[in-house]
Amino acid sequence: MLRQKLSLVSGSPVVTITPEYERTHVFGATFTNAFSDWVVRGEIGYFTEHYFIRKNSLKNQGVVKSPELHYVLGLDWNAPWDILVSTQLIQSWVIDDADKTTRDKLDTTLTGLIRRNFLYDTLIAEVLIIANTNNGDGIVRPKISYEWQDNIKTWLGADIFYGDPQGVFGQFDRNDRVVVGMEISF
Repeated sequence: MLRQKLSLVSGSPVVTITPEYERTHVFGATFTNAFSDWVVRGEIGYFTEHYFIRKNSLKNQGVVKSPELHYVLGLDWNAPWDILVSTQLIQSWVIDDADKTTRDKLDTTLTGLIRRNFLYDTLIAEVLIIANTNNGDGIVRPKISYEWQDNIKTWLGADIFYGDPQGVFGQFDRNDRVVVGMEISF
């Protein structure tokens, strides 16, 4: 949560913002079940007090306190030719005073992953797509990685953002990037 204090300095208004940590309690559950080449999975979490940005930022320290229900449903398919297809539905529901927040009462995100293993699982090519249906924005993340040894891995990928500039991903629409990495474990 952020605490705001409005004061006057030399006759001009000054807003001082101080971040604070507020405790919340989370109750949740998960499930997973495999049926041949298919896996169904999910999780649910209830946050007793979650803080959201208020539309009127000068009122109540600029935040709205509300319980939140967050859940994920996923379906994975281990397809032929070492291909994994994975999808998820992620939803977050602001239970109280959603009309006072800058976000929608129900926020929905969809994810999709297609991954293919080659060369006895040493070369992996994948594409991850994350799309927020409320804002019409998202990210496309292609990646290729190679495992040189059990403890050395390198990869090359990209983050391609799209959509509404007010969205979580769309705000980075003009900031696509290439990612290169190396992982060494001892």
